[in-house]
Amino acid sequence: MPTPNLIRSLAALAALSAAQFAQAQSWPSKPITVIVPVTAGSSIDVVSRAIGAELGKRLGQSMVFDNRAGASGNIGVAAAAKAVPDGYTLLVSSGNITMAPSLTANLPWDPRKTFVPIAGLFAGVMSLVINPEVPARSLPEFIAYVQKNPGKVNYATPGAGAPHHFGAELLMQATGSQMVHVPYKGTGPAIVDLVGGRVQFAYFSLGNVIEHHKSGKLRLLAVSWDSRLPQVPEVPTLKELGLGSADIVGWAGMFAPAAVPADILARLRREVAEVMKSPAIQQMLQQQAVLPLPQASAEALQELVNRELDLWPKVAAKAGIKAE
Repeated sequence: MPTPNLIRSLAALAALSAAQFAQAQSWPSKPITVIVPVTAGSSIDVVSRAIGAELGKRLGQSMVFDNRAGASGNIGVAAAAKAVPDGYTLLVSSGNITMAPSLTANLPWDPRKTFVPIAGLFAGVMSLVINPEVPARSLPEFIAYVQKNPGKVNYATPGAGAPHHFGAELLMQATGSQMVHVPYKGTGPAIVDLVGGRVQFAYFSLGNVIEHHKSGKLRLLAVSWDSRLPQVPEVPTLKELGLGSADIVGWAGMFAPAAVPADILARLRREVAEVMKSPAIQQMLQQQAVLPLPQASAEALQELVNRELDLWPKVAAKAGIKAE
């Protein structure tokens, strides 16, 4: 015969389950906050807002975007980790969520446990770009120039430990070259200094530099993708140039706090999958020079996270990358 304590425990569990079911049934009943750990106006931010607007239409609620840039994305991710897991706070994160653990020993969140994946959103094709005053017309010429001038060429990133930082380190490791890292607080000021010639090189998202390339203010040397892109067909891929080991994918995915109710998580996954099929979003991706992830399901996103969590500590250790 059940004891009184067992009966009370079962009753409490049943009440909690009923409350969670009722909450999921009424969700969403208010605006949903989407934390984006990058500066406003960056390629990830612009595309994420467009996706959020379409998602809000399907859910019948507005999506409030909260840009929490800083500390290579860790500030925004930490804020999302502390959020109540009720489906009203989501996170759009790039590869920084997999890079941070290799840089910081005591993170207040665990990318394998703190969040659950909703969907992979897009891949921001990364590109290698220089100021046109650098005496190089191709990537091999640029590498030769760097090798002749070790430690005299500066490269910009939006912050230490960002994907752009890892990409540049992979390039240096692949070519035996040496450049000086100049971290900035965001993509915008880094591009300003790259165009102005205060730094000479960057490994940036194509969407952030393509117009500068077309106007002649910057020069694209290569893209990190499997094939040449229709937006810049004249620019070769790293694989073509024999530098596939320096490839890096600037992906973005949507996550929720791990304890979000299952019904809410399932609906988010369904709705985001439909949003990504919409013509409006497909057009936006093309305009921003980003591409859908080939495998965008929640399961595929988790596999991507796991692969990178195994990879980046090795790259960071070899390069001596440390968070600043």
